[in-house]
Amino acid sequence: MKEDKIHKILEKYKEGKSTITEEQFLFNKAKDLEPSLKDWSTFVKKNQINTPTEFNSELWKSFENQKVGKRRKYTRTLLMAASVIIFITLFMAFPKDNNLNYAEKEALLKQAIRMTNISGIEQQRKTILYENEMIILYTTTKSNNSLNIN
Repeated sequence: MKEDKIHKILEKYKEGKSTITEEQFLFNKAKDLEPSLKDWSTFVKKNQINTPTEFNSELWKSFENQKVGKRRKYTRTLLMAASVIIFITLFMAFPKDNNLNYAEKEALLKQAIRMTNISGIEQQRKTILYENEMIILYTTTKSNNSLNIN
């Protein structure tokens, strides 16, 4: 009966369908079996390596690190793409200012005055009092020689 059980386990082992406990049982009882299996069992026992106690937790940590690494790469890629899109949008939304010279600015001002068509505005001699990129202050002279700022 015992030999029959051992032979069934041996057949399972040769087919690669035995469990670890069956293999351990088989190697422990190898003294009673054929010499080739006895040699094999002594080889396995001598070269057997015990797994570390924290083996499973270390494996899970390494798997988690790989997942986190993939997420970080994905996040970095998305952030870089978003940054590029923002820069392109800002570049297109705010084109480079056209620096107009004095004559072009004056022509635009005259055109704006003509477009408003406000009556009572006399064409007077205007001199620039102050000018920067955003504002131009003019002075005009009237018949009573008073100073007006437009």
